Amino acid sequence: MKKRIILNFICVLMAAIFVSCATMPSGVSIGKSPEGDYLSVKKSENADEFWKEQAINDAKEGANVFCAKSKQTAIILDEKTEYEGGLAGEKTDTLLKKGADIAFQSGGGLTTSRVVDSATGDAKYVAKIRFKCE
Repeated sequence: MKKRIILNFICVLMAAIFVSCATMPSGVSIGKSPEGDYLSVKKSENADEFWKEQAINDAKEGANVFCAKSKQTAIILDEKTEYEGGLAGEKTDTLLKKGADIAFQSGGGLTTSRVVDSATGDAKYVAKIRFKCE
């Protein structure tokens, strides 16, 4: 009987340690949504697809960590990704590359990638995950 009580205590202790070890991903903020549930928001590092997906995953993980602290599960209600800033689109990229090529050929010392990177460098995605805890 003592072994069973000790074993149960160890299991509960391990579960508590596991839940408390979950940490909020860097840059994720949680707040109340206008609908009354919660909103997890994360800005991407850059405007490419990898960072967009990373922002979405971090925002979802933030929702999971937030709910786990109250021993609940995050239920995703809505997922949105918004593009913020910078220049985007195939036509814009083509125009930037042609402008950079002209600048390079005229002896301006700029490479195509430096011009494109500087023109699109402020672009980011914002992932917004609306969720509730149950």
